[in-house]
Amino acid sequence: MDSCPNCGKDYKRIAAHFQHNPSHRPKLSEQQHEIITGVLMADGHIEETSTGTYRLKVNSINKQYLEHLSDKFGIFSNDIYLNESAQASKERTLSRGGFGNSVDFNDVWAWQTTSIPELSKYRNWYDGKKVWPTNINITPTVLRHLYVGDGCWESSNSRIRIAMNNERGNEEKVESYFEVANLPVPKWNTTEKSHAAYWSATESEELLNYIGEPIAGFKYKWGNDNV
Repeated sequence: MDSCPNCGKDYKRIAAHFQHNPSHRPKLSEQQHEIITGVLMADGHIEETSTGTYRLKVNSINKQYLEHLSDKFGIFSNDIYLNESAQASKERTLSRGGFGNSVDFNDVWAWQTTSIPELSKYRNWYDGKKVWPTNINITPTVLRHLYVGDGCWESSNSRIRIAMNNERGNEEKVESYFEVANLPVPKWNTTEKSHAAYWSATESEELLNYIGEPIAGFKYKWGNDNV
């Protein structure tokens, strides 16, 4: 049961209540918008619902992270569910001729918000493929969720690397995000199949201090072997 912050009544399906009483739906907070931005910069995506509104969806093998998102979005959250089992993932890979016997597979979990009309503003990220807008403000919250989604900690170099495949050719735009925030500007590592930003060990330490404490399940990305 969820309580409507406007009328104070409890509902089993709060989303249905908001759909029939739009004026009762609270606005997303600034922090929630920052989380959405960081999540979308990584692997999250916006889906259009059957009612013509939108919801945010995130798939992850890290169920703790999805529980963190669910907690942050409260009444805007739907239940976390198993999107694909490790066995099903392996069988799908083998059916496509992949090397399923030499790869470790994990259960993939999914979390999504309820339908939220405010999410329509993020549809301008999509034009055939997802491309980041020019006016992103890299706050600590935005960078934290981008990093845990698409970043990694290179222990051999004690540095951060973040995959940015969709932003190939947009390096100046991405660099401007960090310049405006007075953060170290990334260097680039590009191959035929990948495009990633990276920072030196000293710069990476500065970024981690800016981001703050790690999210549960991702301590290893802060250079801590204890997940």
